[in-house]
Amino acid sequence: MIARPLVPPAVSAMSAPGGRVSFAFGPRFFLLLAAGVLIVIPAWLDGRVLWILALWNLIVLGVWLVDLKRIPTHNAVRATRSWRSPLSLGIAAQVSLELRNDAGTPLDIEVLDDAPSELRSDAARATVTLAPGGQATTEYEIVPRRRGDVEVGRAWLGGCKPWG
Repeated sequence: MIARPLVPPAVSAMSAPGGRVSFAFGPRFFLLLAAGVLIVIPAWLDGRVLWILALWNLIVLGVWLVDLKRIPTHNAVRATRSWRSPLSLGIAAQVSLELRNDAGTPLDIEVLDDAPSELRSDAARATVTLAPGGQATTEYEIVPRRRGDVEVGRAWLGGCKPWG
């Protein structure tokens, strides 16, 4: 009789876009746009100052576009999920999620690992900073609540560059 291994095998995958649009405006973009609203105050005295507001908005948009061009390709991060010990009903076990940055720029990654409710009451969340070519590991705890096989979901990665 051939028995299945008690520890699930490690699973590894490259990052991939989650939809058609895989980028967004960050909080610093909106902060800079809001700072431009201060230019409206002198516009009460002279309407020509609104041209400065338009120029400010174009500069903010230009900086955002430069930052967008610096974002690495969709397959720049490799995620590997591994189990530290065999799973036993009602006993805590550790899951390790290792991220490796193959891009040439540093990344701040927000990780959401979709563990099923049979293993964890909520999704595991972590924030990891990856240097260019570097790797980092985050761990979280699971407690199996029922017997049998369960399907673990995807690990969702939200990236953010140092500029925000």
